[in-house]
Amino acid sequence: MANLFGKRHDLVPVESKKRIAVLIPAYKEDGVILETVSVAVEHDYPRESFDVYVAADSMRAETLDSIRNLGAQVIEVPSEIGSKARSINFAFSQLDEEDYEIICILDADNIMGPACLEKINSAFVAGAQALQCHRLAKNLNTPVALLEAINEEINNSLFRSGQRLLGSSASGAGSGMAFDFKLLKEIFNMPRILSDTGEDKEIDLQLLVRGIKMEYLSDALVYDEKTSTVTKFKNQRLRWVEAHFNHLLRFFDKDIRSARISVDLVNRFFQYLILPRTFFILIITLVCFLVLIEQLFRVSIFTPAQGWWIAVIGLYVLTQILSIPRRLINKDTLTSLLYIPDIVRSMLMNMARLRLHRKEFIHTPKALLIVNWWMDEINGFAELSCTVI
Repeated sequence: MANLFGKRHDLVPVESKKRIAVLIPAYKEDGVILETVSVAVEHDYPRESFDVYVAADSMRAETLDSIRNLGAQVIEVPSEIGSKARSINFAFSQLDEEDYEIICILDADNIMGPACLEKINSAFVAGAQALQCHRLAKNLNTPVALLEAINEEINNSLFRSGQRLLGSSASGAGSGMAFDFKLLKEIFNMPRILSDTGEDKEIDLQLLVRGIKMEYLSDALVYDEKTSTVTKFKNQRLRWVEAHFNHLLRFFDKDIRSARISVDLVNRFFQYLILPRTFFILIITLVCFLVLIEQLFRVSIFTPAQGWWIAVIGLYVLTQILSIPRRLINKDTLTSLLYIPDIVRSMLMNMARLRLHRKEFIHTPKALLIVNWWMDEINGFAELSCTVI
């Protein structure tokens, strides 16, 4: 309800321009990085006020030369580092903190929408120390990608926009994030985060421990490639589920237990208790099956009565539907629902592969998207035309 009806405060461009480092950690992303960099270096923020860096891990020499020719700077990460968190930490060791006030973290496939850095700058001039931009799907080319886009927008509605409008800290999405440069460097100098494959969740915790709220900019757009096949989805979700459970356990570690208890910290703990959406589909299916058994065999299974369970399921489904933007509700959405059984099956298979405290990063290769821009004046979004190779 807060997301639907809450009052947002629009940011306006300000004369003061903070120096911004745009950092793109890239592991074996030769296929997509040049497209990302070519758009980033041409971004509509004063060129003298931002620099683009690629923290390149295990990438070809010719790709690195092309990145430099585009106008970005390359930080060659030692191959033994092998994780996003360690790549970011290594990049910090190569950057002078006196040169920049803000650092913006992008994934290798992310495309910043028009005026994205301008809006980030305005938020930091107004006092922000950490913020999450609005990540939008770059591709809706397959049913799985469409379901992924819907899932992201539900998370944007519930855990970012809605949370922030109610006064709580928004949750990070892993990319399209901006931070006070010295603050994020301090966090990435902590040994704990360097062995973490869910570094965005650890950043969230460290912000909450410090009493810093993450802002959410719904009109600062960052376009993100969505997983287009069930196989890629399975690998990606394995990493996410492991990170989810690892960071639920983090609340019982000494450093978090000894932190000052705040509403935001308690709120985030309860968010981690929420199962991934795919598991809720299984639970709802099971409840519906048991309701049918009760009706057919006149046995009593539910406590409280089944009406309460059905009401809760109805509220849950209504919440999900209200969180989906209207632009993503169409006939293709109905077709994509046919892929849900395959996705549920892949998640169940992942449970057998689940390994908490995994050290190595599970890489999800990206497709090359040839991007063309145009502005859609009807809904205010910068739309993307993409050809997938």
